[in-house]
Formats: sequence, C-alpha cells, structure tokens
Amino acid sequence: MNPRTVSTEPSQVIVFQDDNQLRQSTLNALVMEGFNAVGTGSADDFFRQLGLRPSLVALIDVDTPAHNGLDLIGVVRKKSAARIVALTTSNSPSDRLACIKAGADVCLLKPVNFMLLSATVGVLLQRRGRQDSVLNQHQIVSQQLKTTHPHDKSRSSSADCLTG
Repeated sequence: MNPRTVSTEPSQVIVFQDDNQLRQSTLNALVMEGFNAVGTGSADDFFRQLGLRPSLVALIDVDTPAHNGLDLIGVVRKKSAARIVALTTSNSPSDRLACIKAGADVCLLKPVNFMLLSATVGVLLQRRGRQDSVLNQHQIVSQQLKTTHPHDKSRSSSADCLTG
C-alpha cells in the first residue's frame, strides 16, 4: 500500500486502546502501511469518532480496565457496518470465542504482530469494498429494471431474488 499524504479523507481504521503508548505504536504501524487511522482511549470519544468518520475497520482492545471491550464490540456491531478486530491478551479459546460471539470479525492476540494486523485490516477493507460494490450493483440493476418495466408487476427479476 502507498502511504497517504492527505488526511482529509474518512478514516479507514479507528483504534480503541486505553494504553497511550500501545495506541500510538498501533497507529504508527497502520499509517506506515498506508491506512488512514485515528485512535482514542475513551469509549465516549471512540463512539463520537465512529459517528463523525465512517470508519471501515474498528480495532478494539477488549482488555481495558475502564470499559468492557465485549460490550463495545456489541454496540459497534449493532450501530455500525464497520468490520471489527478484537485485540486481547487472552489465548483462551473461550475468551477468543466470546469476542467473536460479541460481534468481532477477527480476534488477534496481543502483543499483536503489526504485519499480521496490517494484513488483517487490508483483507477486511477489501471484503468491505467488495460488499459495497455488490450492493451498489444491485441498486443499479434494481433501478434499471424499475425504469425499463415500471408498470409490469408480473415480471420477476434476479434483483428481486437477491433481496429475498
């Protein structure tokens, strides 16, 4: 990925990490890989940032003492289309499974390998881009079918099948 020089575009990644040093090193690694990223250690600021910027991937540290990371994941899943990466120090399968059940797309073990983190974020962004592209194509086909046969209700289209 090529580093971006313009920071006015929407954030691709938002990082919730209460430890300032870990948050900054994570942000630095993401920016060096070309991602536009913002970070915070406050749940209130995290949700404010998520509302202000259409982040496509949310990295959430589930081990913060001040907040229940699983609850944060659940709220993001309910209120956002962002992909979620849970970061945890627990290697317990039950704890990692709890992250997935709460709504995380991926659960990575801390300390996280930045090459793995970058690859994970990149893949999640690609999947999100493909999903958005399919939805946009579906909307275009639906609109074309409506304008081509606006009064013929008896026709069934492949676009109708996609939404059913």
